[in-house]
Amino acid sequence: MLRLDLSTHQVWPEPLPVVQRSSRRRWLLVSGALALAGCGGGGGGNDAPEVPPVAPVLDIRSDVVGDVRSVFTVTFSFSAPVLIPSGNLAFALSGGSAEAGSFTRVNDRTYTVRVRPNASGQGLIDLRVPIGAFQEATGRVSNAVAYAFSQPYDTLPPVATLRFNGPVNALGFITGPGSMTLTFNGVLDAPLTSSPLRAQSGAITGFVKSSAAGQADVYTFTYTPPAATLGGVVFDLPANSVRRNGIGNDAGSWSFGLSTGP
Repeated sequence: MLRLDLSTHQVWPEPLPVVQRSSRRRWLLVSGALALAGCGGGGGGNDAPEVPPVAPVLDIRSDVVGDVRSVFTVTFSFSAPVLIPSGNLAFALSGGSAEAGSFTRVNDRTYTVRVRPNASGQGLIDLRVPIGAFQEATGRVSNAVAYAFSQPYDTLPPVATLRFNGPVNALGFITGPGSMTLTFNGVLDAPLTSSPLRAQSGAITGFVKSSAAGQADVYTFTYTPPAATLGGVVFDLPANSVRRNGIGNDAGSWSFGLSTGP
């Protein structure tokens, strides 16, 4: 509403009613508060509290399923980038040994190492990563739990047993032709196509593999003793005539009594 001053011919705005002036002051106060908040005034802020770092989780795996018979690779996979203070992950091994200089960084979450099982043995390779072996990427927190991994191994050389399944007398002497079984302690590097045995007397015929694939090698054959013989026969398995895990056998020998006389 306008007021006309007749003496000066100037137009002045009509003063606001008391209620309107009060509302305007409240609006200015609220606007000022919002402006301060938008500018970070009044000591306030939008920064969230810092989340403390945690150590990544470790997963350990082998590149071989089942028994290892020679050098194999172990992979360390972390759930997030890690810092390894010494450059080489600390771990303890039993049943085998790490190949010198084989610890390798694949990326900031993955590392590998080559492990050789103990020679002429059988059992478990046990690998343990202790507490404090690695840190999260900033180096502020170390792993507070230990990690373990096991891998079966079998590096035994070939060992065989020989059994006669044919006719024998009361003393256990062979009395006539019969089947024999040659059993090894595991899978040979290459299946046998002929008998590696040498019989001191008599004849070996029909030598065949009787075990299924993946099972310990077993072979059967027919042994025919010499006629009219009272005494014994020796079967020899020459050294290095068969191989397992790349290792040749030691020489073997088996003796059987013979009683084929009238």
